[in-house]
Amino acid sequence: MPIISESGEELEMLRYREDWRTLLALSLYVVWIFAGFWTYAIMPGYGVVLYTVLGCVFGFTTAVITHNTVHTPMWESDRMNQLTQLFISCIYGNAVSVFVRGHNYSHHRYTQTPKDLMRTTKARFRLNGLNQLLFLFIVGPAIERGNKIFIAREREMNSAWWLQFRLERLCNWSVTLALLAINWQASLFFLMIPRLFGVWGICGINYVQHDGCDVGHPFNHSRNLVSPILNFVLFNNGYHTIHHEKPQLHWSLLREAHEREIKPHIDPRLDEPSMFAYLWRTNIWPGKRLRYNGEPVVLGPPEPDQDWIPDTFELGQEISVGAAGGVRL
Repeated sequence: MPIISESGEELEMLRYREDWRTLLALSLYVVWIFAGFWTYAIMPGYGVVLYTVLGCVFGFTTAVITHNTVHTPMWESDRMNQLTQLFISCIYGNAVSVFVRGHNYSHHRYTQTPKDLMRTTKARFRLNGLNQLLFLFIVGPAIERGNKIFIAREREMNSAWWLQFRLERLCNWSVTLALLAINWQASLFFLMIPRLFGVWGICGINYVQHDGCDVGHPFNHSRNLVSPILNFVLFNNGYHTIHHEKPQLHWSLLREAHEREIKPHIDPRLDEPSMFAYLWRTNIWPGKRLRYNGEPVVLGPPEPDQDWIPDTFELGQEISVGAAGGVRL
């Protein structure tokens, strides 16, 4: 609940003090972008490459922050949450609110089932490295179609979500077009490529965290990446099992909750100490697509996507999700 001052106004305070690190990461990314624009003309070719690689790390981090924001708002004040989502949308490259459709509702509610548009069983290349590399492009079209349906229905209701989404989209496109007009080359390397990498990374990590796991098991449904360094950079998003069990739990609390509630029960092979070692083992050498217990992944016949939206409407549930609060899955 918001903290109210004596005058009756909501105080603009962070709900968790650890989100100062979130704000610092976003601020550093903005500084990094403008520094790149400022120095692009004198930057050597290898400098542009190295700067872009660092930008991809920022882009991935920003995608993680976007994910965190749609689960747990940062501020006690709805107004500050709305403004923060506008700010993040300009950096992330898409409206923050649109993350809700393909992730909160579809993926979290119907994990690895036909109503999960991001289920890993849609990736069916014999070379597992291709499944990982192309996962965004495998699931992306269905997510985009679902987004359009969701947006159209929210527009018909003129919901709070739709109003917030329009503002986020306007801010994002205004900033993007302005930077392209200033310097399209710097925009390509220091804005567009990091944004694309961020989306590719946040989508691809879903393949890592769910492929070869037990869909119906109370604990073995998700893979965890438990490297302290990785989780520092990615705001504890390696702890995925507890995130599915308690999606509203703030990122700063995930590690302790994992140790307390998940680790004693989960198969220890689902706690991966290194993401890079796991990616090497599963995608390069020996590059086999295996379940967490070492058995080959066996795919059934392809299943068409099913839509969750009619269920939500039939139940009369509130789906105005955005910075103003609403349902958080």
